[in-house]
Amino acid sequence: MGTSYKQKTTTIFRQLILNIILPVVVALITLALINFWEVSDIYQEHTEQSNKELRANIETVLTSQDKQLRQVERDVDNQLEVLSEYLVGTIFKETDSIEIADLDSIRVKLGMDPEKEDIYIIDSKGVIVNTTYEKDKDKNVYDFGADFKEFIIGTRQDFEFTPESFTIEQSTLKLRKYTYQATKDHKYVIQLGVYNDKANQVLTNTRDLLNNFYENKSGLYGVDLFFGEDNPFSLNRKEEFFEDKDLIIGLFGGGSSKVVEKSIDGKFMRFDYLPITRDNSELYKYAVIRIISDNSAYIHARRWSLIKNAVVFVITIMVVILLIFRKTKVITNPIKKLVDHVSKVTDGNFYERAQVEGNNEITKLSKQFNLMVERLEDYYKTLERKVEERTAEIEKQKEAIVAQKKDIEDSIRYAKRIQTAILPPAGYVRDLFDDHFIFYIPKDIVSGDFYWASDNENFNYIAAVDCTGHGVPGAFMSIVGNDQLHYALNVKKSQHPNEILNALNEGVTQTLRQEQTESSVRDGMDISLIGINKKDKKLEYAGANNNMYLIRNGELIEHQADRNAIGGFYGEDLHQFTNHSIDIQTGDTIYIFSDGFPDQFGGPKGKKFKYKNFKNLLLSIQGLSMEEQKKEINKVLKDWIGNLEQLDDILVIGIRI
Repeated sequence: MGTSYKQKTTTIFRQLILNIILPVVVALITLALINFWEVSDIYQEHTEQSNKELRANIETVLTSQDKQLRQVERDVDNQLEVLSEYLVGTIFKETDSIEIADLDSIRVKLGMDPEKEDIYIIDSKGVIVNTTYEKDKDKNVYDFGADFKEFIIGTRQDFEFTPESFTIEQSTLKLRKYTYQATKDHKYVIQLGVYNDKANQVLTNTRDLLNNFYENKSGLYGVDLFFGEDNPFSLNRKEEFFEDKDLIIGLFGGGSSKVVEKSIDGKFMRFDYLPITRDNSELYKYAVIRIISDNSAYIHARRWSLIKNAVVFVITIMVVILLIFRKTKVITNPIKKLVDHVSKVTDGNFYERAQVEGNNEITKLSKQFNLMVERLEDYYKTLERKVEERTAEIEKQKEAIVAQKKDIEDSIRYAKRIQTAILPPAGYVRDLFDDHFIFYIPKDIVSGDFYWASDNENFNYIAAVDCTGHGVPGAFMSIVGNDQLHYALNVKKSQHPNEILNALNEGVTQTLRQEQTESSVRDGMDISLIGINKKDKKLEYAGANNNMYLIRNGELIEHQADRNAIGGFYGEDLHQFTNHSIDIQTGDTIYIFSDGFPDQFGGPKGKKFKYKNFKNLLLSIQGLSMEEQKKEINKVLKDWIGNLEQLDDILVIGIRI
């Protein structure tokens, strides 16, 4: 305790210093930040203005390019239409030999340039069956995508000449145009593909203008114009620093500009990405401008500015602290002496008194301190006596609570014995269902989930029941449910599963006699009940909220329960449950269960297991025996829960036919 007050002495002195120098510190930091921000803002405004001008220049160049290309494209389309019409209407008016025709000779005959112009024959399956460009022979154009496949099929059905706009080949960075027209018998599509010198000269002029924007300009490392939404490529330069491909793809179609700064080979590089939309362009609707700048000079200047500000700041603070230290010792020394007395009192020395000297605020504080110590000594003695009395009282209360806890635990354990007694014996269940397992994990000592099995001259029955709640309330409900199930079968002579559920619903409702109010909560149970007919080996099933799974030949078939629980409000019309009759085969596995397993939280993210994963688990263990399935389900559950708490009772019943 003495050490704690020595620390407070240092804190008091430090507080006096901070209260005086804090305005100085704030002022210096504020000035440094204002200076830093002003420099950054000026640089940012300059960069944005430069980018804006560069973007406008590039858009002007692209607009001019598009205008020139449209003129060239009109002329090229007219020429290609004449060639295509001649091929379709004259040379291949009959298509019997179109697949083996000498297209190279035909190309020469038509005056086409072998270096720049090609002919392709596409059959009804999308295969290029004949072409002047041997590398593409036998390729299937349907592999280019569903949209292109649909386009080719539509072209083959329509006799119209269809030209595409110029596109840029990524491999050559040249403009290429394709046209399409169906033969008279609609069995083939004739495709023409050409390069055009005038168009590519326009593209070359555009590249030269783009490169001129950054060459011989200080601080500007490069300007790229990217086309191609799926696989972007630079129109004017080889791809450098192209690890930003995903970022560029994300900007196609619009969006705000992006800035990336990184260090490359000791240089501080800035990458500005500016998306542009070109509504009037036939070449590419979207493009991205990448401006690469060398910011090294700016970064070094900014660092030097920060260093200068830091040096001024440190020197100023040291001078101020030195001056304050010399002036504050006169104030702090008397306070230190008083605090020493306080430390001794906190160590339990109530006979300690402070020295009263002088006639100032410290003198008054010392007198009040001595008076406080005298009162504290009296309070301490009184408190010590009361603590002894309270301790004795708490010990008596503890003994009473321990005794009550033991009585409650004994009662719950006895309730567990009662609940266990109402469950069908394992041997009896095995007589009814030879190959089965019952996976039963109550959350508490007693459970709201239970299983029920019985038989008569016609059926072997088994049910998985989930009562409202868990623990003691759920256990009471399970006793009611078990009693009403036996009553429905043995007294009311219900045969089919839906008849048993109807009788159970009526019995639970009458037993609980719940009346409906605005704040009432419906108590009851969810259930899956199956009965296997001993004569025809058919399975009958009825359910209240809990479905049944049948797995046959690796396929899971889900049979839906009625979306009504067992147990209604007294006096209301009771729901009539549906009976499902199902043909079963040897090797089928049947599963009924409560919602405890699918709703259990766990796993790496602490989420519910869910019914989808539960189904996959059951499918994955079909190769195991029923006993091995039970062990695997238990292992998966433990791994899933991990260090978390079990939330509800868990019941899973599996039967193999």
